[in-house]
Order: sequence, then C-alpha cells, then structure tokens
Amino acid sequence: MHIHIATVGGGTQNVITGFNAVSSIDMLYLIYSRDRKHSAEGLKKKFNDMGIVCHITEVSGFVFQEVVDAIYAIYGENVNGKNLRYTMNITGGTNLMAAAACSTAFFIKAEIYYVMYDREKEVQDPIEERVVRIPTPKIPNVNGLGAFTREVLECILDNDGPDLTSAKVTEEFGYTRMAMAHHIKLLKNEGIITVDKWQKNNRLSHIMLTQEGRMVAGWIKNFNRTDKKIQKAREERKNKANGFQN
Repeated sequence: MHIHIATVGGGTQNVITGFNAVSSIDMLYLIYSRDRKHSAEGLKKKFNDMGIVCHITEVSGFVFQEVVDAIYAIYGENVNGKNLRYTMNITGGTNLMAAAACSTAFFIKAEIYYVMYDREKEVQDPIEERVVRIPTPKIPNVNGLGAFTREVLECILDNDGPDLTSAKVTEEFGYTRMAMAHHIKLLKNEGIITVDKWQKNNRLSHIMLTQEGRMVAGWIKNFNRTDKKIQKAREERKNKANGFQN
C-alpha cells in the first residue's frame, strides 16, 4: 500500500501537483494548520471525488511536536499493513511544519518531495522538472522493529549511562535473559546499540546507544506513545505486577 502525506498551506496546487507526480497512491493524508481548514476540506472533497481515500488532520503550524505526533499517529494506524510505502510532500504549510515533517519522514522511511514554484513565470515548468525528491540519510531500520523491541529501546534510552547492563534491562521487564537477548541482538544488528563486556563485572554486558541510536531512540519514544499495542502491553504488565489478571 502506498500512503502519501502532504502538508497543506494557503495554496492547494502544490499538493495536487505533488500527488500527480507520485504514482500509484492508495491513501492520502493531509496535515493542515488551523487557519487552513477550508483549504484542507476542499482538497479532501476533490480527492474523494476522484476515488482517493483522503484523511485530514489539524495541527498548530507553529508547534513542532504536534506535527510529529500527527505523522506518527498516521504511521501507527497503518503499522500492521503489508508492503507499505510512504511518500511525503513537505511544500505546504509553515516552515516549521515542513521541518517537523521532514525530520519525522526519516524515521518512517518516507520518500520526501518538494514542489518548486516560480512566481515570476506565468507558465510553470513541467511537473517532472518541478517536483524534487529530497535525499534522506541512511538510518537504522526502525520499521523492522517490533513493538516490544521498541519498548526495550525506550528503556535503554531512559536508563542510558555507564552502569546500564543487559541484566538491568531484563529486570525492568521481568523476562528471562534468553528472551531479552533476542531483542538486544536486533538492536545491536541495526547499529542502534553496542554491547560489550562491562568493566565493573566481566560476567555482565554493558549496553550503550550509538550516535544514530540515540537519535532514533528519542523519536521511537515519541512513536511509542501513540502505539495502541504498546499501551495495552504496558497496562497488562502493570496489572500483573499489582496482582490482577485481565
């Protein structure tokens, strides 16, 4: 499934141009600032009339976290889908919306596009010349991490320091060392953490976030807050710890 996300500003043509330039879109999400509701609703009607499933989400155009949360919510709604492809048009909206969308796009593996517009030209260049794909840096494959592995990563971020060991992470969740070793290995293989012998006790393994891992972990922590599976699992563990069973 191909999911396309676009930020919406006062002008709507850039959204339409970006949509037309990216082929085979199955579902469209429009993120608009509160003063652009009319534009977003007009676009939604236009795309729905074309037979395209279109959703709109309102955010503050000047609150970075709201834009990030909106995109992660979209990702969370579709996380169980198969063969997902994300593309994102960051042309519309405020500069802050574009920055937040661009940053978040890295972590959901979205292809980023920008639509060029020359105000001095009465006739714009062809679409293929105006729609620019923005290269994104290589980052760990966070899409491949399951819900529990992302929880483990959040735990590592919260307890990051010279005394963090695999035993401490295991204790946090009440799992066996063998069960936890699988998730730690996944994070290590993605280059998110390093695992070495702990200097204070060679029988224990010291866990440390890599530079890339530290950046990814912060974004994963934000995403975890919108993941219903993670919230349900946390509630179940809490109830079990308190002596209750669902």
